[in-house]
Amino acid sequence: MTHSLTLNKSAVKTQTLTTAAAVFAAVALPQIFHGMGAISGLGSALGEAFLPMHLPVLLVGLLAGPAVGMVAGALSPLISFALSGMPTVALLPFLMIELAGYGLAAGALHKVKMPVFGKLLLAQIVGRILKAGALLLAVYGLGSQTVEVSLIWNCVITGLPGVLLQWCLIPLLMFWMESRGKRYNDMDHAKALFQSGNYTCVLCKDDIIHTSTLSGISPMVEFITAGTNLSGYSAADKIVGKAAAMLFVLAGVREVYACVMSEQAVKVFLQNGVRYSCDTLTHVIINRAGTGLCPMEQTVKYIENPSDAFDAIKHTLNLLKTKKMENAV
Repeated sequence: MTHSLTLNKSAVKTQTLTTAAAVFAAVALPQIFHGMGAISGLGSALGEAFLPMHLPVLLVGLLAGPAVGMVAGALSPLISFALSGMPTVALLPFLMIELAGYGLAAGALHKVKMPVFGKLLLAQIVGRILKAGALLLAVYGLGSQTVEVSLIWNCVITGLPGVLLQWCLIPLLMFWMESRGKRYNDMDHAKALFQSGNYTCVLCKDDIIHTSTLSGISPMVEFITAGTNLSGYSAADKIVGKAAAMLFVLAGVREVYACVMSEQAVKVFLQNGVRYSCDTLTHVIINRAGTGLCPMEQTVKYIENPSDAFDAIKHTLNLLKTKKMENAV
């Protein structure tokens, strides 16, 4: 039997850890820049120019969504102030509003299909508008004497190097983190479900998983026959020989883990750019009686095309099924 479900476990824990990491980076980076400023004699000018607190907040919003982005943006300047007295009391509420706006806007665009640079630019604009609005309200609405309207334009000009730095670094960091995180998360999920002992084959991609309790090569045959889209999935299986490997390749699976994997399966994966890992590497997959090569391995022994292998495997399965029924009679 095969079925699909959505995986939502540990989402809260992941969001909490992500928020904490973003806040830590947003608090630590300004301290580093201020330290460099003190050594170089530039004082706070270095931090004001490169905006080190902004980068982690924008990044985490784009990666983790609006809730994480907004919370990280609001907490970062507050915690920084509590630990180091920076930013000043007068600027603290405006920076909290600006960074919360960055995180919220970036997070709102988290799953929107558009270039990363476009998302980043929109988030920066939203944050600046919110800060400008808060400053105008403070000066003209509340009569504040601690800040001036000129601060709006001064911050934009002074922080241009930081904006350019964000444009350069954030798209690169997002690409690197998403590719690594996605690969390991999908495989971790697949292996965890597989090792629970409830399934013989598990495939994961994002929050979608496909599982099976069928034996042997049947799970992949059934998935492919049903037209299940497995492109880009990570898979965990019990035994993977050349036959199973060719089906994984045919389905577009990008990474496979197996308890036992044959050398011929490894060869297939290497030829097709599929990542692989296993607990035990064996020369060949033998039949259940231990008297020779597994029937599926024998079927694909001289086949190199995955589509041809699929057709041959189905034919062999039908023959075995027919033989079993005849023996039962």
